[in-house]
Amino acid sequence: MNRAAVSPRDASAWSHASNMQHHLHDSNLIENAEALDDIRRVVERHTNCFVMGEFSEEPERSGCFLAPDKGLHSGYSFPLLEARKLGPEFIRTHYEMLAHYPAHWPSIAFSNHDVMRTLTRFGGKDAPQSLAKVMLALLFSLKGTALLYQGEELGLPQAKLRRDQLRDPVGDLYWPYTGGRDGCRTPMPWDADAPQFGFTSGEPWLPLSPTHRALAVSEQKKDADSTLSFAREFLQFRKSIPAMRYGEIEFIDTSAPLLVFTRVHENERIRCLFNMGANECASDLPVGQMLAMKSGEVREEGGRLILGPYALRFFRS
Repeated sequence: MNRAAVSPRDASAWSHASNMQHHLHDSNLIENAEALDDIRRVVERHTNCFVMGEFSEEPERSGCFLAPDKGLHSGYSFPLLEARKLGPEFIRTHYEMLAHYPAHWPSIAFSNHDVMRTLTRFGGKDAPQSLAKVMLALLFSLKGTALLYQGEELGLPQAKLRRDQLRDPVGDLYWPYTGGRDGCRTPMPWDADAPQFGFTSGEPWLPLSPTHRALAVSEQKKDADSTLSFAREFLQFRKSIPAMRYGEIEFIDTSAPLLVFTRVHENERIRCLFNMGANECASDLPVGQMLAMKSGEVREEGGRLILGPYALRFFRS
């Protein structure tokens, strides 16, 4: 391997052994594109099918961003999963990259079984549920197919596990530098009053987290303001507006922590405003007809919109 081609080792490289090399000949080969095209053609022999894939390394090289008639119907890579700093930048940077592949239909994920849960990753130990709501709304508002990991619709934080409770060999190997991946893999809390929170009548592979009891489905179903109720309401909102499902995305220049973009489909334009910060922020942008879907406090002041912490609003423009 040409040593000149190896980038300097940073914290990411030292955090995992496989990151110490460029995997040019053992994975993520350019020949993947041909195989992905074959897979899609097999799937398309059947009706109402959609095939997407996860590309954890070298996504451009390995076929993640191919057009739906060249590779898989869709794919996702890890930049949004690996982001740690809350703000508009990681979203805009990702879509600036995707703009180089206009024929590609992206899949969008903020979490999966390999990364810390969204709420804890961006908000820390005591993150509020308002942060969970704004991240759910953002996930469902971006262009692409939204991938929702189990428990995110409940706003679950990362579970804390002792080393002796870990099942993930990677977590054990790198203890105590990371808590491993098991903190996002604990069972779903269905019923706060049932044994094992209603997940099983036996002993689960991983323990239930006590911090998840109050966020169980049984509790959130009774609360119209819960994160679960918000997620369900938002999915209905998304389903009812074609621009939110199929539209192109146009970002508008704003200062952090405000993120603004417009979803455009045929003659429909939906402007989406998100305060991705724990403090108020202001918007001078023209808005239009405010839609009913909302979260957080917003007020008008001197011709400007003042968005409270983690607030969001949608306008038909």
